[in-house]
Amino acid sequence: MSTPPKKETPTQREARRIRQRAYHKAWRELNQVKLREYNEAYWAKSKDQRKHSTRAYTIRTKFGLSMQEYDELREGQGCRCKICGTDKARVRHHDYAWYVDHDHVTGKVRGLLCHNCNIAMGLLKENIETLQSTITYLGK
Repeated sequence: MSTPPKKETPTQREARRIRQRAYHKAWRELNQVKLREYNEAYWAKSKDQRKHSTRAYTIRTKFGLSMQEYDELREGQGCRCKICGTDKARVRHHDYAWYVDHDHVTGKVRGLLCHNCNIAMGLLKENIETLQSTITYLGK
């Protein structure tokens, strides 16, 4: 019958952590080039995956949509902006990043917008009277 391992006391645990930190710091200083090459290769390899998973997380947590629902919404709109009909999602960024337009009171998703229409909606504060005034002004 073996005896159970002794539990570390808080003092022993802190001493072990200090030793580990010192060891890792020394290792990183001795292997800077190796570590830099590894990190650059890792980040370059996983760049697209990180971009996609970050976008999926944002869409799921902020709007309650899965990527499948997002793709269905995009395809249902013909991959075009719900307001102006352009097929360009963003001016300077990746193509798949349409803006999810939603009612800020109810949280209900209304559709996907291009960058310009999303900015316009924000500047007009989603106010119908302001939008009507803008239309009247442009008609003059």
